[in-house]
Amino acid sequence: MIEAYDFLLYVLVAPLVFAKLYFPGLRSADRHVAGVRNLRRRLRRRPVGAAFFGHYGDRIGRKVTLIATLL
Repeated sequence: MIEAYDFLLYVLVAPLVFAKLYFPGLRSADRHVAGVRNLRRRLRRRPVGAAFFGHYGDRIGRKVTLIATLL
């Protein structure tokens, strides 16, 4: 539930707030598109990271992998 809430907040905030912070030189509509595009990239990379760190979590231990992801 916490992860779903996190992504819901990010989906709502990315086009509105982050687009203004990260893309200040663009027009309003272009900033919105760039913010949504950035969100789409993040959602695509998520399964790759899960497979990578899941593999290492099974091999070397979940605690060590958690510490590595947090660093």
